[in-house]
Amino acid sequence: MAWKAQYQRTLRALKRVKRPKKFEDDHFDDLVHFFMDCWHLKDWIAGDDQLPKATREAIVKAAEGNSLLQTCAAIANNTKHFNPSRKGKQVWILAPFEISTSDPKTKEVFSSVTVPHSVSVKGEGTKYAADLAADCVGEWKKILTANGLRVPTSLKYSGSARSL
Repeated sequence: MAWKAQYQRTLRALKRVKRPKKFEDDHFDDLVHFFMDCWHLKDWIAGDDQLPKATREAIVKAAEGNSLLQTCAAIANNTKHFNPSRKGKQVWILAPFEISTSDPKTKEVFSSVTVPHSVSVKGEGTKYAADLAADCVGEWKKILTANGLRVPTSLKYSGSARSL
């Protein structure tokens, strides 16, 4: 089943997103790719003729009605098509930044912390991007298992050669 390869790709992308990084452009790229892979799992399921049509339709309907996956869709589509005026949620990926406490006179820094990439959704608030990514995978697991599919646990592609 072709959808399993995309699901595993999404898990590998999540693993990359969870790796600790500071201000690297690579981390932003990993986030964008994760949300694209995660949302487009829906398309892989819809196009997988090895699944019954009713199952495919139920999964697509559940994904399209899921608030977290709609946030995922907004990120994927807005970054892919660079069209922030598209219908749907308005989302922003916020760059990481550093917060520190220091002595106002000497400027000696006592402590500092880096706030990682976050996702802000208009009217819904802000969440760390890696946490949102993990939550999106959790939503997919719920949808897939509720529709009788077993989710792969392996992170590596185990399928045969296929044409794309």
